Amino acid sequence: MRFRHRNVTRFLNPTPVPVQIIKFDGLEMEEFGRSGFLSTEQVDRPITFYNIQELFQLAEEEGKRYIDENNKYERIDEFTAAKYQNIIGVVGAAGIGKTTLAKTMLDLALNLTQNEREYVFYLPLRSIDFGRKMNVLEFLMKYTLPSWKHSNDKDMEYLDEILNAHLTYIIIDGLDEVDLNKLRKRSSDVSLFDYTFPDQILKNLLSGHLLPNAEKLITSRPAAFHEIDPLYKPLFVVKLLGLGESSQLLLIEQLCSKSEYSKVKNHFETHPGLSRFCFNPMHCIMLIRYIQKTHHHQNIASSVSEVFAATFDDCIRSVHFKYKPENLSLLTELALRGVKENRFIFTYAYVTEGWEVVEVFLKLKIITKKDFHVKILDGDKRFFFAHLQWQEFFASVHLMFVESLEGFQQLLPQLSEPRWHSVTQFLFGFYRSKVEDVMSVMFSTYSKTDFEAKKLLLLNTIPSKLPLGTLKKQDKFFTVCAWAFEAYNVNVTQQVYRSFPQSLHLMQHITPSDIAALSFILFRVEKPIAINLDYGMFHGQALSQFLHVTRQTSHQVSV
Repeated sequence: MRFRHRNVTRFLNPTPVPVQIIKFDGLEMEEFGRSGFLSTEQVDRPITFYNIQELFQLAEEEGKRYIDENNKYERIDEFTAAKYQNIIGVVGAAGIGKTTLAKTMLDLALNLTQNEREYVFYLPLRSIDFGRKMNVLEFLMKYTLPSWKHSNDKDMEYLDEILNAHLTYIIIDGLDEVDLNKLRKRSSDVSLFDYTFPDQILKNLLSGHLLPNAEKLITSRPAAFHEIDPLYKPLFVVKLLGLGESSQLLLIEQLCSKSEYSKVKNHFETHPGLSRFCFNPMHCIMLIRYIQKTHHHQNIASSVSEVFAATFDDCIRSVHFKYKPENLSLLTELALRGVKENRFIFTYAYVTEGWEVVEVFLKLKIITKKDFHVKILDGDKRFFFAHLQWQEFFASVHLMFVESLEGFQQLLPQLSEPRWHSVTQFLFGFYRSKVEDVMSVMFSTYSKTDFEAKKLLLLNTIPSKLPLGTLKKQDKFFTVCAWAFEAYNVNVTQQVYRSFPQSLHLMQHITPSDIAALSFILFRVEKPIAINLDYGMFHGQALSQFLHVTRQTSHQVSV
């Protein structure tokens, strides 16, 4: 088991780049988590600085404060008390580094657990078949030891040991990859030795009913955390904000040769808007590679969709790529089927046709200087897209270039649902001619008429009203703002702005891309709006950049 875990962590960066991380403040328990805030000197530190013991100590302190404050008003049972003190939620946007943080915490946990009565379980939820019943041990070991020969007697013996272990860490990655409909419903209690569906086990772990003394860390995109039943929400939740400007420069240094460093650094200095784009580590890495490949400043990418399209185009043009581009629809269809069915790990049996293209992409690895490489698919007997955003990007490509107009219309209502938000953002990216031009070469038989009709239909996914007042509503507000920024289209921008409330009061820390998307809209509309801000919401130059934009408009800003 320890060997398997070491295999997971061996690719971690030995000199990690600092990321910004905060604790949510002033939240209602029914909505998300509980109040609490890591001090500002803790905001920009390497994620390894937060060793797993320190994070769980902060969670325990937060839990004890909550219990002391509320015991006089409500009876808090032992399971709930344990949950409040030893479960940590980690939320952040796609590509922001949640999985990297989970693996870093796994590495630290392995170094802390040395004797036989201490256990560590790492569980990417995408590896679980939620349609098949299993016991708790099989659930915990599905990724760690998938070939384990389970038997009732042996499993019960191990479960009893884990229950009474001196120390147990359970690190769960990817709550957003579970069917949210299952997480919105309350589950009946499950005992340690029951044989049941995985969502029941997961919910009982999160509620504290199963293995109440085990220390658990779970990662997710924010939308999934907002949607689950309050019983399963951790009290202590931290949010990854991404890379500050100094961290972006450090990443450039790590990924570039000496000769390339000055060129890429110059791009960042002459295009200050890239900072808001590169707070996301995944996007920053892809953009650095994009800059390394391009020779003209005017070709600089300015949206997530452009970077993904350019990176994929680079893969297709690689001398390592040995396949006919016209058959790429087999890959995009696989991606869309997976998103529809909430499936993120595939077997060859699932691929009824087109396994050849799967083989090609499994073998394809574009290596650049400093050993930086891009992979689209990964795995062996079971395979998956190297990052969920690649699957979402290809799903959007299929919808725009391959799917019939009727099929697109049928799927339209789902595009507003939380688990489709990233796909929808990519869809709006096709309003940009640069993205369409790149991808249309690979799908030359697509219908231009249907393509334009689909772009108009996308406008129906924009809500008529975008109220604020809670973090859940604010997250949806910035999600829709990001759609407008990705589209860079007057009609989309105007329709999003019409959904704004009469005044904006923004809560908590927001990402640089959120600020950039909001600034983009405010700069391009004439009707004034009142905006209420807080100095504590911003990091680095974000506040000055936002005020610089709004001073050129008729909007009224109070800080």
